[in-house]
Amino acid sequence: MTVFSELLATEHSLTIKIQLSPIVDNGVPICAVRINDSVEYYGQLLDSITLVKQLSLLEIFDIKISMLDKRYSEERETAIIIKSILIDGFEIVPYYTHLAKYYNDHDYNQATSYLGFNGTWQLSIDRPFYQWQHQATNQGWLLT
Repeated sequence: MTVFSELLATEHSLTIKIQLSPIVDNGVPICAVRINDSVEYYGQLLDSITLVKQLSLLEIFDIKISMLDKRYSEERETAIIIKSILIDGFEIVPYYTHLAKYYNDHDYNQATSYLGFNGTWQLSIDRPFYQWQHQATNQGWLLT
């Protein structure tokens, strides 16, 4: 007997797509993007980039986007803008930005997708994605 997850049309992975843009008026930001223990990008963010990663459908994961070594100036800005994070076509940024944490050297803790301080923006998915999504969209618990 074939079960639902064995059907050929059933995908066993998630696609994560992250789009980032820099502001370079006071220098090029150093950017680090990690998904779980994997470094997806590390280096100067000269231009907009799009990162794509495949993860297991049932995997618990953590997305961290960091800006490092910023030199602060009152006149000119250096920053990283998280333009979009799509998980299997579900738009996290900008609609669910409030579910992420932003740890930074200025103790700014408002929901944001604008990384203007040295620090790390983090989105933790603490259960399989579709269970998390069901709860995050206020549809209640999705049974396992």
